[in-house]
Amino acid sequence: MKTPELTYIVTSYNYGKFLNENLESLCQQWTQENPFNIIVVDDGSKDDSLNIIHSFSQKYPFLSLLTHPGNKNEGLINSMKLAINAVNTPWVAFLESDDISKSGSVKNLLKIMKIGAGVIFCNIEPLGLKKDDSNWFQSYVPRICEKMLELRADERPINLDSLILTENLIPTFSCVAVKTKLLKEVDFNSPVPEWLDWYLWIQICQKTKVSFIKEKMVYWRQHSDSLNRKKSIFNYLNNYNLFRRRVRRLLAQSETDHKCYKIAYLYLPSFIPLSIRFLKMARFSGYKPVLNKLIGRLRK
Repeated sequence: MKTPELTYIVTSYNYGKFLNENLESLCQQWTQENPFNIIVVDDGSKDDSLNIIHSFSQKYPFLSLLTHPGNKNEGLINSMKLAINAVNTPWVAFLESDDISKSGSVKNLLKIMKIGAGVIFCNIEPLGLKKDDSNWFQSYVPRICEKMLELRADERPINLDSLILTENLIPTFSCVAVKTKLLKEVDFNSPVPEWLDWYLWIQICQKTKVSFIKEKMVYWRQHSDSLNRKKSIFNYLNNYNLFRRRVRRLLAQSETDHKCYKIAYLYLPSFIPLSIRFLKMARFSGYKPVLNKLIGRLRK
């Protein structure tokens, strides 16, 4: 058997109703020719998650369970840190515990890992997308895909170090793989915990190039418990300003190309990057649907 080069991290909190389908979608892709590890971190679940994960770890020796001391709930950031500290493969990929990996996606990812990028992400297919989320999804994920194809990121690794400062170009943890060394060097203490992924990718994209897989390799589930579903306008703007200030400080302390330009961009009033994002969405999907969706998502 080959030595595994990839570890999947699955973080779970009270998502037992999704775990069987989630873990089975990964485990069924393991082969002697394409081995990989799976680390599942349970963040103090109160449902039947632990029993489900234990049953998988007994059936599949490449899957292991981690918990916090006393099985406490420590949050996503600490769960990610716990998992990444346990990784001993060159690459890490993620699958959120309510999402599903499509058949053949792991084999495809293992092949793409050899082309020289430090980050790889794939296209995604929504699962359980309701009508009220359709405008938001269509103005975001297909637009990102089109941009990556325009930049030819599916043909060779590209730089996203500046573009990613305006918006998160990697839609979900579940669609990304990254070199373990890069993950272990970054700051995980995002000022906005639900934007942890964007916080990590901003840092990592300053150090490496990114590749894109245009095939839809993951089913991305949207449901009422999704972390980023609704927020008030006041809280969103407050978080956005806090986030940009922290990123600005990080870049000031880092070695990155065009540092002065990037820091100056992060000093601009927040309405400028937010307007840029809105215009990109509106040009792709139309002004009226995007405006209606933004109003809906920024309403308690």
